[in-house]
Amino acid sequence: MYVCLCNRITDSEIRRHAGTAVCTPGAVYRAKGCVPRCGKCIPTVRSILQESQGAGAAQGDALVAPAA
Repeated sequence: MYVCLCNRITDSEIRRHAGTAVCTPGAVYRAKGCVPRCGKCIPTVRSILQESQGAGAAQGDALVAPAA
């Protein structure tokens, strides 16, 4: 499903970035070579990253939490 319509970023693309060293919405956008435009997707991006990190931690993966 598309999460960011402005930049055509899907939930699966966000989940792929969840296991990277720096896991923040900004890092996802930089990895995709874009920036947030309207910003309405940021809460959903954060939620997907947190959900993915929680699932990884439950499986014993060492993931870095996003900066507060």
